[in-house]
Amino acid sequence: MGQGSFKTELTIRTIARAGRLKMIHRIILATDIKEYYNLKMHLMIKFLKYFSLILLGLTMLFQTNLAQEAVSKVVLYPQTPQGGLSKYLSINKSPPSPSRSRFGGARLGDLGVADQKRAFETASVTKTVSLFSGLHTLSIHVRDTITHDSVFHFLIDKLKLPVYYYPVASGKRKYAGIYAGNLVLEPCGPYTNYLYGTNNFRAIFFGLTFEPFESLSLTAMGLTGRKINHQADDTYINLQKDTALCGDNITIGFMDRGPAKTIDKRIMDSLRYALNADKEKKYKVISDRINGEMPTNYTSVNYYNESGIEYVKEICIGYRDNSNLQKWKELISPFELINDEIWKVSNILDFHIIKSNIKEVQSITFKVKSLERAKRYLIKNNLFGSFVGDKIQLDKAQAFGLSIYLTDED
Repeated sequence: MGQGSFKTELTIRTIARAGRLKMIHRIILATDIKEYYNLKMHLMIKFLKYFSLILLGLTMLFQTNLAQEAVSKVVLYPQTPQGGLSKYLSINKSPPSPSRSRFGGARLGDLGVADQKRAFETASVTKTVSLFSGLHTLSIHVRDTITHDSVFHFLIDKLKLPVYYYPVASGKRKYAGIYAGNLVLEPCGPYTNYLYGTNNFRAIFFGLTFEPFESLSLTAMGLTGRKINHQADDTYINLQKDTALCGDNITIGFMDRGPAKTIDKRIMDSLRYALNADKEKKYKVISDRINGEMPTNYTSVNYYNESGIEYVKEICIGYRDNSNLQKWKELISPFELINDEIWKVSNILDFHIIKSNIKEVQSITFKVKSLERAKRYLIKNNLFGSFVGDKIQLDKAQAFGLSIYLTDED
């Protein structure tokens, strides 16, 4: 190769190298511009995302403050000395008042953000939301502790209902629980300082303790919306001071049993199984429990439902005047009275609300498997009173003055 050819080739290589460098420079420049715009877009998206989160946080804070203002008007009540017995299933440690059951639960003051939002959202529609999820306890007030023991044994030995919890004493009062298929019957007392509508009784049905539909705080809001006077502590709402609804021989309350609720369901499932069995079964009764913790000691009981009782089908409520009846209608709203006298609490329990001289829980009606079988059993045990329509009324003297009926109609 000659020198001229070499120079020519070198020149060509130089030009080619320069062209490649220029092309590479253009590619690098284009890549930098693309990354620049990508980075710019990424930063803009990130900014918008953080800005949106800040706006959302400010909005939620504003709504929460409004909800807290709304809730504080209905759930911040003065604390009342109304604890429940803690020996077995309850949370509090002071004796209960005449109006309440002995079970404890979650604190009313523990109102989370979710409850606050629901309270705020439902503040304008409180009358359209049910207050109840069901009736848990019907208390039976007794004249003295001797009558308490007699009523307890009448229910378990004569009517053959299973024990929910054995008698316990708190001061000068006694308490016991008997399972009746869909609720607890709770003999309790005596309450010597309470002014009853009638004083010549040995035992009377008295207190209705409901479970709240969703939470105790929202039930309190619903009561406020219905203009029903009430007081509350950590686990209980008491309607006793609404004299248009309670007083004489009746009181009404709501109980949130909190941690004890799961245990309570297991107990009731076991008792329901024993109650529905057609032959003798064993069931367990808790003999020791503190503050709703898991039980450690049980007592096994041999049981046979000889009377054939299945559950409480009807509770008869006496109202004194139109003001009393109107309060009941407000309490049960949005449900209405069928034929102006029947409130269907559940698919198996009805409240029959009728005119009376006083406000009272008049009677209960048990659903039995067979009325003929129940009749034979009652006659054999000297409990038969009389036929009243399609029902059998137990002998009131044998039932310590309690009005109890049996029917086999669903």
